[in-house]
Amino acid sequence: RLLPCVLATAAAANVDWESMHPTPAPTPNTLPAAAGETVTFTWTDTHDVWLMPDQAAYDSCTFTSATEIHSTSVKTGDVAGLGETKYYACHVGSHCESGQKIAITWAGTATPAPTPAPGSPTPRPTACPEAHDHSDHDHSRRLSM
Repeated sequence: RLLPCVLATAAAANVDWESMHPTPAPTPNTLPAAAGETVTFTWTDTHDVWLMPDQAAYDSCTFTSATEIHSTSVKTGDVAGLGETKYYACHVGSHCESGQKIAITWAGTATPAPTPAPGSPTPRPTACPEAHDHSDHDHSRRLSM
């Protein structure tokens, strides 16, 4: 499992999902994004957004193992990543085959999740490691007054 370390000041980018239907071949839709940047899809007509499992499924518009992340009813939706390329496509009609798909590549590096020592408490997830060593204490217990 990978935990992202993302700056809270990450910017946002927009994808006009509507304008990508259709996209003439062989022009692929790509978008570079900063580490932790949120990308917002927006559309007005009947479209959805699916996360494709890999580039092969993306290239062939095979939705067998894809995951719907934004349905046709929402008209907007956010996605994010860190140090990876994710592939998105519209599953409505033949929209994917008509070029309504995009590969978004986020800069940065994902950090492996720590493995707790046997018998130690499970670490709480954090967005980024804090500046000091927590190996000898735990901040999860708070006093209430």
